[in-house]
Amino acid sequence: SPAGLSALLGIGPARAVPASSLFSVMGWGSLNVGFPAYAIAVNAGAHASGYLWAAVSVGSAVSAFAFARLAARLSTVVLMAGSSLAMGCSALLWPLASNLPVALVLVTLTGVLEGPALAAFFTVRQRFTPAHLRGQVFSTVGSVTLAGMAIGSALAGPVHAALGTDATLLAFAAFQFASAACLLPARAVLRGTEAHA
Repeated sequence: SPAGLSALLGIGPARAVPASSLFSVMGWGSLNVGFPAYAIAVNAGAHASGYLWAAVSVGSAVSAFAFARLAARLSTVVLMAGSSLAMGCSALLWPLASNLPVALVLVTLTGVLEGPALAAFFTVRQRFTPAHLRGQVFSTVGSVTLAGMAIGSALAGPVHAALGTDATLLAFAAFQFASAACLLPARAVLRGTEAHA
C-alpha cells in the first residue's frame, strides 16, 4: 500500500535492506525462465526444473534455520552482502554442470549460501521497524518481493531468447551482486544493535 511504502522508506536502514532484497528476488524470479532451460541443458527435461527448485529451497531453509541465532549477533552487512556475493559466485559454476545430479549439487550450494541473508534480513527488519509500523512494512515487503519475482521473470525471457541459457543463469549472479552493492551505503547504520520494542 502507499502508506506501507511510505513507512518503509521512512525507516533509515530499512531503505537499503528492501532494495537489496528486491535485486535478490529479481534474481530468483529470473530462474522461472532459467531453471527450465537449465534442466533441458543438462539433458533432464524441463520438468526437472522442479527438482532444481526443491534443491535450492531445501538448502536455503536448512541454512536459514542454522543461522537464525547468529544473525542477531553478527554484522548484518557481512551476512547479507556476503551471502549475496557468495550466491552470485556459486551461480557462476552452474553452466559447468553436464548432468542433473551435478546441477542439483550446485544449486543446493547456492541455496545454503542464501540462508545467512534470509536470517539477517528478518532480524534487521524486526530490529529497525517500530512496532506500530510493522504490519504495514511487512506487508509492503511481501508485495515488493512478488513484484521483484515478476520483474526478474520478465527480464529473463528476452535474455534467454537473445543470449541463451548460460546468460540467463549468469543474470541471476548479476542480480545477487547488485543486491550486495545496495547494502554498502548503509553498512555503518546496520552495525547498530538498537531494537524497537
